[in-house]
Amino acid sequence: MKKVVAVVEKQVIGYSRISFDKQEEERQKLDIYEYAEKNSLAVTKFITESISSRKNNREIYNVIDSMGKGDILIVTELSRLARSMVELNSITSDAIKKGIVIRVVVGGYVVDDSIQSQTLVFAFGISAQIERDLISERTKSALRAKKAQGVTLGRPVGKGGKVDKAIIESNLTEGQILDYIKAGLKAEAIGKLLGGLDARTVREWMKEHKPS
Repeated sequence: MKKVVAVVEKQVIGYSRISFDKQEEERQKLDIYEYAEKNSLAVTKFITESISSRKNNREIYNVIDSMGKGDILIVTELSRLARSMVELNSITSDAIKKGIVIRVVVGGYVVDDSIQSQTLVFAFGISAQIERDLISERTKSALRAKKAQGVTLGRPVGKGGKVDKAIIESNLTEGQILDYIKAGLKAEAIGKLLGGLDARTVREWMKEHKPS
């Protein structure tokens, strides 16, 4: 009797991490599907999660758990996977151990168990972390300088003080917030990104930091 071998279909999962901008989600999805088509891959599932998701609730961990050897995860950029170098290394390490291949649209990178891939992830992660740290330190230094000059940092609600503090305490930077403003993100959405800050406070901050 001839033995029947079950053929397990390879998963190709598209993953995007977005703010609250629906257009941003559509852009990432379009880029991923175009990349898949060019590389003769058929996306079997597409997962989207919010950029504000807490680590313990992040969908990317469930995605990795659901995948197996030979499966492919497609993202537009490595930065979409994680918010820190430690988290990026953890996610990519788990994927590599399971035999999952991560394909990155921007740059055409392939993250697998090769030394080149692991070096790429480390280099990207540490450069992104350094950039975040430098921006955070510049913000803190500016606030310290103002304080030394006798400037009261606890400004009234709506004058930016609460937003400055929220940015420092969050995983975001002032530059990212300004990018969200340029992209058309509303004060309510930015307030949520900053831990539920009042929209009126954010609007006043946006007026003072209006992108040129």
